[in-house]
Amino acid sequence: MPEALPTSVLDSPFVFRKRPTAVDPDLRLLRRVTILLLLIDSCRGAVANLEQLHVLDWAVRTESSRTALIEFLMGHRSPESSVVRFDPTLDRAVCSRSWQGSWPSHPRVRILARFPTTE
Repeated sequence: MPEALPTSVLDSPFVFRKRPTAVDPDLRLLRRVTILLLLIDSCRGAVANLEQLHVLDWAVRTESSRTALIEFLMGHRSPESSVVRFDPTLDRAVCSRSWQGSWPSHPRVRILARFPTTE
């Protein structure tokens, strides 16, 4: 049977302090938009469809996913052996209006998909 706590511990005052919680970097919109724009710029003609962006986004996340994509592109791995993760935060970055106008020197940047815009 566990030993009982001394009553002095239970009678002492305690304080709750609100502490900020860290947001996972993958969920930060500005980071996601930056990655999105770099991925689009790396595509031929700075044009990509949503599926291409999801594959590239998955590939840049970890060393193992990069290796899997390179092995697939070189013909050393079957398409079924690599499971591409579709990330909803990438969709939110695409839908975001905060990045529009971020590429004034690259008017050719396009995403070949239609999304409802969010404010």
